[in-house]
Amino acid sequence: MFRPTILMLIVTFAFSSQAAALTQAELDTWHALWTSQGLEDYGYQFQRSCHCFGESIREAVVRVESGGVIYATDTQTGLSLEDTLFPSVEELFSELQSAVDRPAAFLSAEFDAALGYPIRVSIDWDVTIADEETFYVTSSLSADLDVPACDYTNDIACAAPVIDLLREANGWFDSFLDFNEDFVVDAADREFLIQEVLQTNYGDSNLDGVFNSSDFVQVFRSGEFEDSLTANSSWATGDWNGDFEFSSSDLVKAFQAGAYQSDSTGETRPVPEPHLPCAAWLSFGVVLFTRRLRCYV
Repeated sequence: MFRPTILMLIVTFAFSSQAAALTQAELDTWHALWTSQGLEDYGYQFQRSCHCFGESIREAVVRVESGGVIYATDTQTGLSLEDTLFPSVEELFSELQSAVDRPAAFLSAEFDAALGYPIRVSIDWDVTIADEETFYVTSSLSADLDVPACDYTNDIACAAPVIDLLREANGWFDSFLDFNEDFVVDAADREFLIQEVLQTNYGDSNLDGVFNSSDFVQVFRSGEFEDSLTANSSWATGDWNGDFEFSSSDLVKAFQAGAYQSDSTGETRPVPEPHLPCAAWLSFGVVLFTRRLRCYV
């Protein structure tokens, strides 16, 4: 998981050891090079590091059209971020100009040699104030970079990367991923996302809103059931309990949730009582799968 303090230490060291303070003449030169590109519509990757949290420190693909930001997409999850938290290149230049004018206690910047836009920025506005330093890293600017965000209110299938990411949650705080709003990101947020936000349940690997035989077809065709590879499974390939594997324990997890639906009736299939041995649970799932798989191949 991204830790702002670690990144800030790395960036601070890099700037302090390699980069000289930015002068007005240098800023003007780089701004002129950027302006000469004539780019009003473009996308680029952006990440801010500061003593802050939430969406503002997520790495994003920022899309700019007619000079203004129209959306920001989280690169890790594909989800939409608040676009007002992310600047256009022109706004980055404006912040650099403010830092030169004030002047900031420390200001350093590096620029893309071909296009002229800032690729690394470090600003310490006042050495007498703690925790107000800001760092930016940008890259991959292109007129063609366009990555619209996942809208899982209309297509829950695009939420699979978020479900997988939350397997790593171990109690850290990130308001962007705190789906149940209890100020802790953990397994409870993964369950809340699956059952409350997406309105589906364990077993629904293809995220069509139903746990049925088509999910068994998908996960068993992946070939990862109790294979010899370590931590190679995802939600889409059968890791429903969040342990990075597809095994009989995932079948137990899915059937315990009681959401399996028969294709013929569309009704929830009765679930074995929890006291049955794991082998019975597994057999139940595999029988359902193999019986239905013949209809698909």
